[in-house]
Amino acid sequence: MRNISLTTAGRLAPALVLAGLLAACGKKDEAKQAGPPPATPVAVYKVQAEKVVSTDAYPATVIPLNEVQLLAEVTGYLTDIYVQDGQQVTKGQKLYAIDRTRYAAAVDQGRAQLQVA
Repeated sequence: MRNISLTTAGRLAPALVLAGLLAACGKKDEAKQAGPPPATPVAVYKVQAEKVVSTDAYPATVIPLNEVQLLAEVTGYLTDIYVQDGQQVTKGQKLYAIDRTRYAAAVDQGRAQLQVA
């Protein structure tokens, strides 16, 4: 077997650790005897419910998912517009009214020519 000799520092190390532990335990007892720490001053506010209107503006470009090109079957002047730009519409809904006087005159002229013939 081998003999291991402890140096002086090696012999003192356990004693120093034990002394440190005992000193730390003693501080806890002193803290308990001193009492609670002093109160910290704080600000107190009464909270009330209220409506908040807030808007934020961000630069952006909006691109539609679906885009439709509208073309009339006949040419003419618009007399009525039934929708606003960007409004959602459904199939068959009236969008615009075209002036009928030109077409009514053309129909009357065609009927007159038919009667003459």
